[in-house]
Amino acid sequence: MACTLRNSTVCAALAGMVFAFPAFAAIDVMTITSERTEGNLQEVPIAVTAISQEDLENLQIYEATDLQRYTPSLNMFNNITSPTNLSPSLRGGLQQDASLITAESPFGIYIDDVFVGRLNGNNVQLTDIERVEVLRGPQGTLYGRNTAYGAIRFITRTPDDEFWLNADVGAGNYDQVRVNGSIGGPLGDSWAGSFSAQYNTKDGQFFNVATNEDTNEQENIAARGKIRYRGSDTFDAQLAVSYVESENDSNPLVKGITPNVPSNCADFPSGVCNPSAGEIAQFTTDDLVWLNGEYNVNTPVVQLQPEPPVGSLGDRPRGKTEQSIVSLNLAWDLFDDRLTIKSITGYVGLDDYFHTDFSGNTGDPNQFFGFTGASDIKSDQWSQEFQAIGSIGDRLDYIGGIYYLNEDGDQNFGWNGSNLVLDDDGDPNTPPAFFPGFNPVSGSDLSVETKSIAVYGEASYNFTDRLKGTAGLRWTEDDKDFNALFTSFIGIPQTTVPLEGKWSEWTPKFALDYQFDTSGAVDSMLLYGSAARGFKGGGFSAIAIFSPADFAVYG
Repeated sequence: MACTLRNSTVCAALAGMVFAFPAFAAIDVMTITSERTEGNLQEVPIAVTAISQEDLENLQIYEATDLQRYTPSLNMFNNITSPTNLSPSLRGGLQQDASLITAESPFGIYIDDVFVGRLNGNNVQLTDIERVEVLRGPQGTLYGRNTAYGAIRFITRTPDDEFWLNADVGAGNYDQVRVNGSIGGPLGDSWAGSFSAQYNTKDGQFFNVATNEDTNEQENIAARGKIRYRGSDTFDAQLAVSYVESENDSNPLVKGITPNVPSNCADFPSGVCNPSAGEIAQFTTDDLVWLNGEYNVNTPVVQLQPEPPVGSLGDRPRGKTEQSIVSLNLAWDLFDDRLTIKSITGYVGLDDYFHTDFSGNTGDPNQFFGFTGASDIKSDQWSQEFQAIGSIGDRLDYIGGIYYLNEDGDQNFGWNGSNLVLDDDGDPNTPPAFFPGFNPVSGSDLSVETKSIAVYGEASYNFTDRLKGTAGLRWTEDDKDFNALFTSFIGIPQTTVPLEGKWSEWTPKFALDYQFDTSGAVDSMLLYGSAARGFKGGGFSAIAIFSPADFAVYG
């Protein structure tokens, strides 16, 4: 359990337990690396959920959003702009505006130890994954990029001396077809390699009465190749390259109304409220709500949609996302394996485009709104991390690291209006004003450069064979430059907004754990308590400036 506090408020620490009784079953031993060294899941003093490759297959976990079904306190749902864009939440840390280049996840997402910063395209397609680890709470004393609320690690399968060949085909409703394949094994005395690919396609779940066709179709292609070189027993090098391409119609907006909508609203053709210009003046901003494809809203609404959803879109939504990741992981074992030096180099490239109809109508000039939104994002991220992992004697284990990240991102975002109906004076007895189409109604060109530097370390001392204490410390500095060019509504002159900011913080961690005797009635039981500070740097977006978050977590 954990208690998350803001403004350094003090509360009582809560201890965590992991245990099972032999009367039910012996605990399967799973080796994880959440603490950067191999350890038994039942003996790691971190709130962690680990899912093995076998469990991923048995539980039908095919992409990142599926993890929320089996992971406490984790929510990962698609952003409305694209099925590949995430709006994630972990332990209350939430990021909603995933469609913006300035959006940052409240927790770290790592693929083979490389941090992936953009939420666009981050609905990871789980092909050839060896293990997934979800760590809750601040992890900054163990991981390169600051991870204020936690971390999700995707560990891909590593080729070795054993040959494998796997393939499977699946089918589902809406004519869904999913094909996976993986091959790997030795390529010589010192070399090994692997290649995996996935193809997934599904028809639309939303019927558009305006165009008489289904929309919300998806087609995803994912591929990954990995080369491993082991020149000696003390050196290991792994080069991995992955590519994901997703073409989709994006998630259509589905209209709903609050219960206080006037009863004399226009008819609801096909289950969608499309008030004409004559009725729009009867509505207030509190009367209309917008629901995305997953109906993730907090406002009580009357959902007018049947299943599957039916609606009217004059302009078909569409989108395409391309993501490339290159990682080079090097490891040297020194002093009879008492010290390991690691280098983790990563590149993440992203191209993300979407075009979405926000009107929910057929484009009739007498209908409300009638505008579309489009976005084009390009991002390049480089990161470098060095780690030293070792032990002194039989009681002291330690890890230390330095980290650098640089990301350049650009986004062109705009609204195109066909026609717009406004209630100009707020009087329901007077007709609303009518404006012809504006192109664009508004728009923005955003660019952001992020630089992050960090130094971190953590040490654990075994007081006895069962009692262990841990202390860690991290220093983080984030530097951001932001530029925006806004094109305002109805031809108002453009506005340029240049901003810059720098934020830094020290964040400590303390933990104490006790491993009970496993030879008695309990198969495995670990009692632990911890206190840690989390930090998330400030920044800028097209919506508002946000301050850094600094909080304490006990658990």
